[in-house]
Amino acid sequence: MIILLCLLIPACALSVENNVSGRQEVDPIITVITESGPVRGVALGQMDILQYFDIPYGQFDTNHPFQEPVKPEAWKTILSKDRHSSKCPQIQQNDEYIGNNDCLTLSVFAKTGVKDADVLFHIHDGNFETGSGDPEVYNPQQLVSEGIIVVLPNYRLGALGFMCWQNDTVPGNAGVKDLALALQWVKNNIKAFGGNTSNIVVSGVDTAGILVDYLILVNQTSKYISKGITESGFALSHKALDRDPLRTADGKVNINGGIQSIITSGRGIHFKPCIDNSLITHSFWGLLQTQKIDIPLMIGSTNQAGMDYVTDLNDIDIQEFRNNLSLILPTDLRFEGNQEREVIEKVKSQYFGDCDISINLLERISLCFTDSTYLNPGIREARLLTKAGGTVYFYEFSYTGDMQNTITGAPKGDSLRYIFTQSTQETQEENVNENESTANTIRTLWTNFIKNGIPSASNVDWKAFDGTEGNEKSLMIGAEIKLTNRLHAERMKLWDEIYERHFVETNLGSTVKSSILVILISAVTSS
Repeated sequence: MIILLCLLIPACALSVENNVSGRQEVDPIITVITESGPVRGVALGQMDILQYFDIPYGQFDTNHPFQEPVKPEAWKTILSKDRHSSKCPQIQQNDEYIGNNDCLTLSVFAKTGVKDADVLFHIHDGNFETGSGDPEVYNPQQLVSEGIIVVLPNYRLGALGFMCWQNDTVPGNAGVKDLALALQWVKNNIKAFGGNTSNIVVSGVDTAGILVDYLILVNQTSKYISKGITESGFALSHKALDRDPLRTADGKVNINGGIQSIITSGRGIHFKPCIDNSLITHSFWGLLQTQKIDIPLMIGSTNQAGMDYVTDLNDIDIQEFRNNLSLILPTDLRFEGNQEREVIEKVKSQYFGDCDISINLLERISLCFTDSTYLNPGIREARLLTKAGGTVYFYEFSYTGDMQNTITGAPKGDSLRYIFTQSTQETQEENVNENESTANTIRTLWTNFIKNGIPSASNVDWKAFDGTEGNEKSLMIGAEIKLTNRLHAERMKLWDEIYERHFVETNLGSTVKSSILVILISAVTSS
């Protein structure tokens, strides 16, 4: 009978403390028993929020560091950390190598006593090269106070996570496979933290949004995901897939000198997901030609998502534009004969008119990159997702509040300032101004989508994107929030025509050139 009673104690009620006899006792509040071992939470100040930092969800073999991760070794001693410190190996902007090999961890943030809570699995961005699931960057306090459990995972980065030789030694997509294992961990363990295993929402911005896209489609991970949220990151973008990964690596990375050597020798090379024949078996476009998807998705772009790539341009960079205008085109286009020159002239005419490209036209350059790399791929992706059976809510985010940016508009990732933020209790006690009212509406839209799959708020009627002609509804989120049809139709018309004629997936045969965006990404991440 005693054994039976012990078996009936729920895992989420177990917590362990050492007493004077050396045995361990149950504390039902702050410790959770996971499938690998017990973890202790830390209270957030005087709030009823528990923080479980850097829980191992997997490990990789440092002797074979590019292989799929496996589950971590089990532990019996309580895992107790009071802050996030785990980071996968990477190079910081000051050229410092940081990180550790035991980095396949995640942190969980939950309200005390919560049950069947919706779960947000948020992937950090960083251009596939830097970052971690850092709550100082992605402050979960506001979401957790709304009864949502937030999970912030790490994954392998740089050459370690995304170099791809498409063979047994370096099969590719190690970082994506890490996230697949992390999602499996959430599915198997989040109930013990009070989470609802049937409502796991995956979100990400920029390159993390690209990873979200792959995870919602590949067979190994789609079964764990009930909804997806992305901003300024689309797997249909030319920056989402390395179509020639062997040329990218090209013997530049030293894989025999240990983890630090792999990371440091791979710096400056822009690694990204590839077709690996095990997890990502086709391009995102290819997957959507045959697969069905039946989950709601909230996807969109900021109105100046290309801003980060142009604000640091100098006269030398601008001269490179003028000398070789083909660099302004995306890399997933193929041309024959004079087709490329014709397309260049059309793009130049739309964004620059008769003006010579100069340092004084940064806003126009940013808009060109925004349309080609973010907004148009997002809209084309929305059409494909809708056709595949998904319910898509598309948006353009331009709200800046009191922020003053170099270029008028919102840079990529700006929506997160209103989602991952501290509680607004202080501002609610005062007279809520117009900016705070808009920010609250943004948070409400995101929160309601996480909970029920419909981004709703008072005075906002957000209709789903319909791929049929004339019904491509999008929500414009700025100082005014309004629904529109066929977002920036005239600007998008040019890119739709270009991709209809020259998209690499439907026009095989010609070579693909590097674009200025690849050069700019390298410059930004190495500066």
